Amino acid sequence: MREQLAQYFLWLQEQELSPHSKRAYSTHVRAFFDFCDGSNDPFEQVQTYARHLQTEAAKPATINTKLTAIAHFAKFCGRDNFQVEREPMNIDSQEIHALSEEEEAALVDLVHQSNSTRDKAIFMLLLYTGIRPRECCAAELSSIDLVAGTGTFASKKSGKVRVVALHPTLKSALAAWLAERRQPVGADANALFVTHGGWRISTSVVDNVVRKFGLQARLVVSARTIRNTFLRKLAALGTSARALAKVGGHRRPGLVKRYFEQVSPPQPMVMPISAQVPMIRS
Repeated sequence: MREQLAQYFLWLQEQELSPHSKRAYSTHVRAFFDFCDGSNDPFEQVQTYARHLQTEAAKPATINTKLTAIAHFAKFCGRDNFQVEREPMNIDSQEIHALSEEEEAALVDLVHQSNSTRDKAIFMLLLYTGIRPRECCAAELSSIDLVAGTGTFASKKSGKVRVVALHPTLKSALAAWLAERRQPVGADANALFVTHGGWRISTSVVDNVVRKFGLQARLVVSARTIRNTFLRKLAALGTSARALAKVGGHRRPGLVKRYFEQVSPPQPMVMPISAQVPMIRS
């Protein structure tokens, strides 16, 4: 089995997965094997391993992520009938992680000082639209209309297209990036955001941009945190559940309900909500 494990790690590097996924799968599978050291058939110990993670106070989402990696390895080993009991998750009641007003203000001030027009535009786009990282990556040059002051973003998750008004700060950041953007070649020529090598950015790039700014501000923050901050602010301002679901691209009412349950009374925000991104059409 150890030989299969080594072969799996080599095979994993050749798969069309993000660098983050490859690292995560390798880490989770290796940790599982360390736990099962000495077992003739480690796959028989999966449920025992899951219970062990529970005793370590691991969250259901974390446990399921580790189990997914183990299942991925099992498939590589030809264990097509391999099944594992997942941890139940009540997504509707999970607490959302969003920035406080003070944290947001500190982070925004730091982003404004950045010398990277691309990273600044990516961050502002997430903050003022609440779009998902993959929607940011999929955005084309044609997605942005600086003259009309609108952005058009397609959600692969719901299949819907959202047109949103661009906040002045966001519009300025996008204009600066577009003026500096180097013209890519090939299939990525129309990508709104590209890497320094000229390729379309990945979701890991988007998340790393946010995390980099967070580290500089001494905050633990991700792209999801920025999205949650945007949507929770709208909920705090009395936005209807239906409107919030449209803006966020949510299909499950419970996911929207979380934002209303975890808001404090509306107070002045760091950025003028009157200029926030309203839903125009979907």
